[in-house]
Amino acid sequence: MEYHKINQDDLKVLSSYISDPARFITNPATHWDYDQFNTVRAMPDLVIQPVTNEEVQKVVKYASDHNIPIVPRGNSTGWMGANLTVEGGISLDMIKMNKLLEYDPTSLTMTVQAGMRLIDIEKFLADKPFSYMPAPVMHWASIGGNVDTDAGGLKAVKYGVTREHIRQLKVVLTDGKLYKFGAKAVKSSSGYSLKDLIIGSEGTLVVVTEVTMRLYPTPRKSINALTQLWMMLLNQYQLF
Repeated sequence: MEYHKINQDDLKVLSSYISDPARFITNPATHWDYDQFNTVRAMPDLVIQPVTNEEVQKVVKYASDHNIPIVPRGNSTGWMGANLTVEGGISLDMIKMNKLLEYDPTSLTMTVQAGMRLIDIEKFLADKPFSYMPAPVMHWASIGGNVDTDAGGLKAVKYGVTREHIRQLKVVLTDGKLYKFGAKAVKSSSGYSLKDLIIGSEGTLVVVTEVTMRLYPTPRKSINALTQLWMMLLNQYQLF
């Protein structure tokens, strides 16, 4: 597919959607052309850092209407180059959408913007009796990136990966409209689970803007153990 190359007319319109010029970066530095692995490189033509759902909606709709490639980006802790703009276009850097929106101990949920880092979620919950369990190893990753990759961590064996802990998502589709999938309630049988289609889709279907997570009572004690499980499994299934 041949994409539209961003020109001055595009920049004029897109910049009108962003209230702070500092969040509209027309000459990106090397920070935006690689991820944690730092092997594949691809520099975007434009970096936009939204702070509201409305800003995301306007940018995504304009990019879709004008055939401009757009790639959502979290805190860039991935290893596969999935958040790189290999076709140029717009890098939609979500890291400034990092607000806590709701903490609801009654329903054991917490709602945050997609750019909030796991370490900040953990800090907020540090003096509370609840925890977000599937936090991956890289604690500076964003929750939106976790949703896009269905990330897991050391606790995934017991508690499962991200998918098992997401109750509700707010997302922006290419039509620029904001949608809500899932529910805060544990039981919700209102049709197909489009929330689960989005989780793990690597940002190819929607831009995730808000995440409602399931919380667990914090265990009184926890330990880490190193075992020879891999060799035990190999010996278990060895045929010859």
